[in-house]
Amino acid sequence: MHNTSVDTHYCPSLCFRALKRLGLAGGESTGEDENVAEELGEVGEAFNFAPPVAGGPIFTLVYQIPGYLDPAQPEQMMEIFELVGDFVQTGNIERICGRFPEKTEEWDLWYIESLINVLLHPFAGREQDVLRLVGIFSGYLEQLWPQYLDEFSGWSKEFDTDAWEAELQMSRVVDSWEAVMETSYPYRGFTMVACPETPSTASSLGPDKIILGARHGIDGARDSLVHEVGVRMPGLHRLVEHPATTGLMADDYVGMLRLLEAETCFRKPEVMQELGWEYDAQGDGFLHGKMGLQSLVQIRENLCTSGDLPEMFADWYQEARREGYL
Repeated sequence: MHNTSVDTHYCPSLCFRALKRLGLAGGESTGEDENVAEELGEVGEAFNFAPPVAGGPIFTLVYQIPGYLDPAQPEQMMEIFELVGDFVQTGNIERICGRFPEKTEEWDLWYIESLINVLLHPFAGREQDVLRLVGIFSGYLEQLWPQYLDEFSGWSKEFDTDAWEAELQMSRVVDSWEAVMETSYPYRGFTMVACPETPSTASSLGPDKIILGARHGIDGARDSLVHEVGVRMPGLHRLVEHPATTGLMADDYVGMLRLLEAETCFRKPEVMQELGWEYDAQGDGFLHGKMGLQSLVQIRENLCTSGDLPEMFADWYQEARREGYL
């Protein structure tokens, strides 16, 4: 039995509320604190942390890591941001793991060397600018923490996690992916964190957690759940450890991530059938989104479905490169 749940975390909701207020959340923006936004913009433009939409690898530092750890108090949040600063300077995530050992037990399976290199490479030579940006933003979150808490707490009390869990059948989704892919799910469980602020259909927080905009409801959550569990099924660490894909993961981590997303889209119809749910290929926002996965899925349809998964990924990668899709 997999440890699955729907939950609500304050920190990622607080973070997105802050981005709205600063004018950094696109159409969601309110632009209430222009002075802070301007200060962030002075150092943030190089890191995609400026209007109209904040993004880029800086998001792992200010959103994913704190959001995953879900601090209970602003003092703990600020401690986490100090550890994030250490990560930027050293490239070593072990201090964070050492401080929160129970929460980060599986981070070594997720924060592999290839991912850390992708995250930190844009900051090379500009570490002090990154630390300044993180310091400004975390200080703003600390000020906003007590202002937003009552509003979030009221929403959280009204949010029916039990109903969502009953409808989503999350453990069954994991079981269905295991049956279709003929491999074991690589993590202890899966948590879907519902957020009242973000419009996102799915944003990863770490190995076993995603953020979902609560506005999408249970139907939207179902689609995101099936997809995000599927993306995690092959396991980043397994691909790193296998001789067929270890070099590809080191040389083109982003390209391999696109293949993981495409593999999920390829397998999804069978998983949905296993679950007894309808799959709308035309309405699949992951398949038809910005990543441009349709061509990769078309190549995948001509490859063997069973057998050694990493070896298939290696063949698929080479064909996609030849065709110019990676």
